[in-house]
Amino acid sequence: MMKKYQEVLSGVFYDQVYPDGSSCDYDNYSSITINQFAVYDVDGDGQDELIIQFSTSSMAGMTESVYRYNAAADSVELELSEFPGAVYYDNGLALVGWSHNQGLAGDFWPYNVYQYNPETDEYEAVFSVDAWDRELADTDYDGNPYPADVDVNNDGIIFYIMPGGSYDTDHPVSLREYKSWYDSILGGASELKVPFQDLTEDNIRGVQ
Repeated sequence: MMKKYQEVLSGVFYDQVYPDGSSCDYDNYSSITINQFAVYDVDGDGQDELIIQFSTSSMAGMTESVYRYNAAADSVELELSEFPGAVYYDNGLALVGWSHNQGLAGDFWPYNVYQYNPETDEYEAVFSVDAWDRELADTDYDGNPYPADVDVNNDGIIFYIMPGGSYDTDHPVSLREYKSWYDSILGGASELKVPFQDLTEDNIRGVQ
C-alpha cells in the first residue's frame, strides 16, 4: 500500500498528474512543494488513506483528493475530490468550504457536507449550506426581500440547508435552527488532526 502511495505522490511531484492520468493543472511557476499530502485513516475504516492537497494551479484546478488502496488490483481509488481545506471528523463527516463566496453570506463561508459510506467506501454529498447576511442586502438578486419572518430573533442572518448537489433557497432557516441542525449532524464528533506535510522528495521517500 505504501509503495503505491509513493508511486502516486511521485506522479504528482514529478509529472503533475493524478493516478487516473489527468493533469494537476500545475501553474508552472509556484513551487511544487507548496502542495501537501498525508497518509492517515480519515474515514475510520481501519486503513490509511492518501490525502493530497494540490493548490499550485488555477483556482478551478485546486483539489483535495482522498484515495483508498485496492489491494486486489494494487491500485488507488478515489473516495473524495473537493476544494482544498476539508475538515474531517471521527464520525465520517467531511466539511469543505466552497471555492468562492460571492453570494450574500457575508462573513459566513458556504460549505458542503460529505458523509463517508462504508458500503460504497466513498464520501457522499449530503448537504450544502449557504446564508444571507442582511447587512449585505435587503433584497436578493431576484429582488426578493430578506425573510424577516424567518429571522425571528433578528440575528441579521438566515441560512439555507440544502440536499447535497442541489441549490435551493426556498426554505431558509433561522440562526437558532441552523445551530441546532449543525449540532445534530456533528453529534459530538471530534475533528481529526490530519498530519499534512509538504510534497517534497524527502517526505515522499519517508512514506512507509
